[in-house]
Amino acid sequence: MRRLVLIGLLLCACSGQAACTVPTTLIYTPARLSGVLREWLLQYPEKVLFGTDAAAFGPDSGWELTAWIGTTTGRQALVIALSEVVRNGEVKRGRAEEIATMVMRTNSAKLYKRPMK
Repeated sequence: MRRLVLIGLLLCACSGQAACTVPTTLIYTPARLSGVLREWLLQYPEKVLFGTDAAAFGPDSGWELTAWIGTTTGRQALVIALSEVVRNGEVKRGRAEEIATMVMRTNSAKLYKRPMK
């Protein structure tokens, strides 16, 4: 089974087919999301992607607001999760920085076969 996790819009994919989606950055606090992220980052960091739930949810909450909330929550959760695993000695700081770069940039570039600049 192939599994892909997208922070923001939790996308569980099996054999390339989307199985479920949950807008995690809009419904979870950074602390709660970090607990979920921590396990993903330790088990399969190469399959975790960053994304926002940027969409308009009505006249008072356009895509700009949800993009800001999703970005802020997702980044805070990533920092909390990686800080905790470094503090607990589960990974070294350099590896945590590498994982952060993977999640925020390189994993999606590899998935979509986009060159890194």
